[in-house]
Amino acid sequence: MRTANRHRILLPLALMLCLGGFVRAQEPQEIVKSMQELFSQRKSEGTVMEIVASIPVVGSTTMKVSTLGEKSKTEIKLKERSICSWSDRQTVWTYESKADELVIRDGAAGTDGKTDFLQSLTQTHDCRLKGSTAEAWCIECVRHKSVKDKNIPGQITLWIDRKTYMPLSVKTSLSGVKMTIDHIAFGCSEEDVTFDPALFEGVKYLDLRKQSE
Repeated sequence: MRTANRHRILLPLALMLCLGGFVRAQEPQEIVKSMQELFSQRKSEGTVMEIVASIPVVGSTTMKVSTLGEKSKTEIKLKERSICSWSDRQTVWTYESKADELVIRDGAAGTDGKTDFLQSLTQTHDCRLKGSTAEAWCIECVRHKSVKDKNIPGQITLWIDRKTYMPLSVKTSLSGVKMTIDHIAFGCSEEDVTFDPALFEGVKYLDLRKQSE
């Protein structure tokens, strides 16, 4: 009888401990932090993202963004033309297919790549669980009122893989542009993100740098 009573007491306690651990594992802030740690650990490999953007007047467009350290390459496909841009912080080269023209501008410092907003969410946003499946969590992130930077999206919806903590889908909007990122992967080479002038021999150049050489 004593053994039966002991089991009667220990079983509910064990269940409470298990449930407590389960609830703790579901904390959205911790899930997002684990995603950020994954990006931090694999940052040196670079990232590749495929983005569908809905731009006022222009309409829907697809983009592929590759980032490695301070360098990035952005490929944009529109209905009648395509745009490809390379950046190394100091300089931005943009080729526009319809005009067959390469525009060179001064770069802008202060960013490490296109996934910066994903790597600082726990500092800039409140995160709450919106839903979940057996494979992923759906987390809604709302920017803190104290954050005044307009370059940081106000609201972001994330689908994060339960096993890998990799973002499977990201939906947000910035300056009236709605964006959906359905593919993020690690791994790109230096060649992928470096501008090669040899590819644009004979193309019209427009150099808008303040101190052009």
